[in-house]
Amino acid sequence: MDISKANIRNLKKKSKAGLISKEEFDRLTKLHTIKQSDQKENMVQSFEKVINTNSPDIKIKQVTIAPRGIPLLIDTDVTINQNRKYGLIGLNGSGKSTLLEQLASRQLPVQDCVDMLYVRQEMEGSDKTPIECVIESDTERTKLLLEERILKKKLDDDFDNEAQDRLLVVYDKLKSIGAYTANTRAKNILFGLQFTEEMQHKPTNELSGGWRMRVALACALFVQPKLLLLDEPTNHLDLNASIWLEAYLAKYNKTLILVSHDRDFLNNIVTDIIHLNNKKLTYYKGNYDSFVKNSNINKKQEEKLFKKTGQKINKDKTVQFIFRNPDKLKIPVIQIKQVDFSYDDYLIFNNLELNIDCNSKIAIIGPNGSGKTTLIKLITKELNPTNGEIYHNNNLRIAKFSQHFVDQLDMDISPVEYINSKFKELKTQEIRNSLGMFGIHGTTQEQQISLLSGGQKSRVCLCEISLTMPHILFLDEPTNHLDIASVDALADALIQFKGGIVFITHDQRLVSQVASELWVCGNNKVIRYEGTFDDYKQEIINDLFIE
Repeated sequence: MDISKANIRNLKKKSKAGLISKEEFDRLTKLHTIKQSDQKENMVQSFEKVINTNSPDIKIKQVTIAPRGIPLLIDTDVTINQNRKYGLIGLNGSGKSTLLEQLASRQLPVQDCVDMLYVRQEMEGSDKTPIECVIESDTERTKLLLEERILKKKLDDDFDNEAQDRLLVVYDKLKSIGAYTANTRAKNILFGLQFTEEMQHKPTNELSGGWRMRVALACALFVQPKLLLLDEPTNHLDLNASIWLEAYLAKYNKTLILVSHDRDFLNNIVTDIIHLNNKKLTYYKGNYDSFVKNSNINKKQEEKLFKKTGQKINKDKTVQFIFRNPDKLKIPVIQIKQVDFSYDDYLIFNNLELNIDCNSKIAIIGPNGSGKTTLIKLITKELNPTNGEIYHNNNLRIAKFSQHFVDQLDMDISPVEYINSKFKELKTQEIRNSLGMFGIHGTTQEQQISLLSGGQKSRVCLCEISLTMPHILFLDEPTNHLDIASVDALADALIQFKGGIVFITHDQRLVSQVASELWVCGNNKVIRYEGTFDDYKQEIINDLFIE
């Protein structure tokens, strides 16, 4: 809310007339005062310092944060205790990333004894290799090794008791931080994040943005800061790397704040939940499932309070997706018969024999580079096989979701206009109702798509897919940019959908909830996995963890 001087005068009148409380008047005028004094940053911000410089615990009272004058946090407390692992949750656009940015930049006062790393962006490419970047990210190690060389040279030239004593101290520090095992530790982290031996020694300026993001993550894991801030780290990972990262962070013995839309990922890592809701932070002990249980108890208590006192209840917006069920289709629906596929004489698939029907719920899994996205493109006939045949039933309707299609939305028109351009037979109210099924409500339906968040753009695409009423849905990383509530809604909708589903995802919950079959890509084959998803996870952990 933009609080102008004229508005302040109106607020004074309302306060005198008893139309707003003194507390609300003080809060709004406080926003105005801070905004006027902070025009350069365009960030309304206030807090009360409560810092014990000798303690690594972070306690900041009455925090208000409002980028561009729009309040995200108002008079709430930020409390981060040493060696706890926090899951920071809240709806898309509620301010989770902004809070992490404010902590990482020390715009919110964090004591000097707490070193922090915030992983959110890919690192710039250079001639340095991933292994060099990771090892050099430990600046303390680099400084100590330099001092070690200087002291050794000094002692070679002329023995000095003081230099000898200092060298012993340096040796102890290097040993305590594992300086002499750095190369092995760095390699293990990169291996867990799916870097082959060749990729570890390839210049980072030859890597894609997604792989450079993994290098940035590897650097943070290698340094192990006292406070590690991770904002949707699995968005840039495949399923195997996500499984490895989950196991790694579960053993992490420093302080962690993690934003993730993967419910299972949170459950298996965090010790506490911070819920950002209604511009306040609420703290819960336990993992995400424990939070859901406790928050449901609190809602029941609020409902009882409302019945007694009439006090208003603040509720999260509920999210529900609906995929329209298709008409029946006789088998065979899709058949892959003796299919080979090569790219530039490089064999990717050899002699594939696969079937998909309207009851299929298939998760395609496997290591990075094994051909998962290529397989979907073959099945949907975006690519032609080198040999063999891909059969589609003549009446088959398919629909596909991928980040590519999200990026190809017409950014200059609104969601209503976009859906209307694809389905001209639909009336405006029918379009609004359809968008509403995917969480695009009210004025958001009329905003330019370019102004929507990544999650909202994804929902527009999912709405479009639903209206085609496909027999088979193909989904390539559909959970990117969705919050937890939206991922849960997507999982529920896919479970209820009466057509077939073939999907790739790094979201473990989506696999465990939706898939009835696991197809593993690798070694030019696609094999139906005989065990459970938990069995597959354990195999990955055993293969990728090197002690």
